[in-house]
Amino acid sequence: MIESVIMRLMDIMLAFPGILLALSASTILGPGLNTVMIAVGISAVPAYARLVRSSVMQVKAQAYVESARAAGASDLRQMLVHIIPNVTDDWQALVSRTDIDVIDVCTSNGSHYELSVAALQSGKHVLCEKPVAHNFRETLGAAELAKQTGLKTKLGFTIRYSPGVCYAAEMIAEGFVGDPYIFNGYEQNSQ
Repeated sequence: MIESVIMRLMDIMLAFPGILLALSASTILGPGLNTVMIAVGISAVPAYARLVRSSVMQVKAQAYVESARAAGASDLRQMLVHIIPNVTDDWQALVSRTDIDVIDVCTSNGSHYELSVAALQSGKHVLCEKPVAHNFRETLGAAELAKQTGLKTKLGFTIRYSPGVCYAAEMIAEGFVGDPYIFNGYEQNSQ
């Protein structure tokens, strides 16, 4: 129940453009760096709330949590004994686990290559956010490692397969718009 209310609140927050929040904060608090930091912080809350929720839901679906639930463990006990202890900031331990098949690398850009290669070397499939690396040779090396080990990789392009982008690609392929030389797009609230 509480989780449902929190997620509906996050949906409502996502419905408002960030610029509207920034203007509201500026009107209420006045202009300045503190106002900008508050507006940016508040506008980022829904994305982090969804990330935390998805992590908890993933752990919650594990067999050991389901068995605790079947054994009659309360929600609080499940959370304190079975879910929270399995949250980690040790990526090496996570990559070396044998009960995980896929690693989603969604950390800061500087660590994408190291984490992706470590996951591939550990026999894991990898979904990596952009950029994989800071030069194309490293990216090609990671792709070659995946090919040699028979593992699947995917680069997280946010809107590559969205209906609008697919339709635009179709129109370009059919020659409807001629040869494009530049594209300027805008995406809002992609979550």
